[in-house]
Amino acid sequence: MSSISFRRLAQALLCLCVLVALPALADPPTCVTTAAQLQAALTAAASDNQANHIGLMAGTYSFSAPLTATVSDGFPVTIEGGYTTSTCTGLPIPVADNTIIAGVAASGAHVRIVGDGGLDVSNLTFSGFKPAAGTNAI
Repeated sequence: MSSISFRRLAQALLCLCVLVALPALADPPTCVTTAAQLQAALTAAASDNQANHIGLMAGTYSFSAPLTATVSDGFPVTIEGGYTTSTCTGLPIPVADNTIIAGVAASGAHVRIVGDGGLDVSNLTFSGFKPAAGTNAI
């Protein structure tokens, strides 16, 4: 094998290694373990001028007040449940009903997240929320 083709092979392997390693270098999500932390993370995401990835530890997050955010910075928000470590590292476990956002009965709790950058929600179950009378909320 000539030195030129060996050099090209080595460069190609280096590029491949960098591409494979890129997902591992991504920032971990903002990890939350309580309902108050979830509201705080959404509030922070509203105007921080960056994409936000919020990770929820597996469990139940109960709300007796509205869970709201208006994200006006144009960046996407990802909310992902199913993490099993307190730092939300590794991959979440997409098991049905392992991460629940629950509205407390008769409390008027609801979820309202508005934004212009996109919203991605995964590995979450919403339970116990009831829209206000006369609305067409989903």
